Amino acid sequence: MNIQFGMTKLIQAIAEWVTRLALTNMMWLLFNVPVILFSVNLAFAETRQEMISIIGILFILAPFITFPATGALFAVVRRWTMEDTTIAVFKSYIRYWKQHYKQSIIAGLIIEVFWMIYAIDYYYFTTQISSSLALVFIMLGIVFLMITLFFICSLVHDELSMMNLMKNAIIMVITNPIVTVSIGVFNLSILYISFRYAPYLIVFFLGSLIAFVTFSVFYKIHKKVELIKKDSI
Repeated sequence: MNIQFGMTKLIQAIAEWVTRLALTNMMWLLFNVPVILFSVNLAFAETRQEMISIIGILFILAPFITFPATGALFAVVRRWTMEDTTIAVFKSYIRYWKQHYKQSIIAGLIIEVFWMIYAIDYYYFTTQISSSLALVFIMLGIVFLMITLFFICSLVHDELSMMNLMKNAIIMVITNPIVTVSIGVFNLSILYISFRYAPYLIVFFLGSLIAFVTFSVFYKIHKKVELIKKDSI
């Protein structure tokens, strides 16, 4: 009887988490509809000029659409990580979207500058210098990805200036290289599997799963840092 009760509780817990992740992911996609539509058009672009035009539009839209939507996603996941699993997904998502909207736009503009510099450098060094540098830039891209994600985590968790939020994200990645690179590889693997083999993951789990795993790691590192600060006082 106890075993059966335990299995029932386990199945119920799994179903609740699947539901939370799926609902939050669908909210994230819903708020990203304009970006998604232009991204689909990019796949059907027939000329290089069309591709450049669509990419330009995506760069303009991202800070105002994708980053606020992603900030709200991470804010909801933050509550789960801090053991508050009773929140209403829809109401909480919209509230956090409004709460972090202006900050998310500023953060998006800052992050886009970094990624534009990275993309230009990647193109120049791999085409004009040596194609063998591609592996170096891939590893650097993973580091940049984790800085970006930790920056968003810090944005929804800490009340600091943008400069300090970015500084914290960079320090966390640099001081925890193995953990952060491992999570970066995991996130890229989820992206690859979702787009290559399991498109249904995009609809139900892609964004929310990446956010949950990333924030869980961020939160553990953050708590360790806070403990070190307290001990040093």
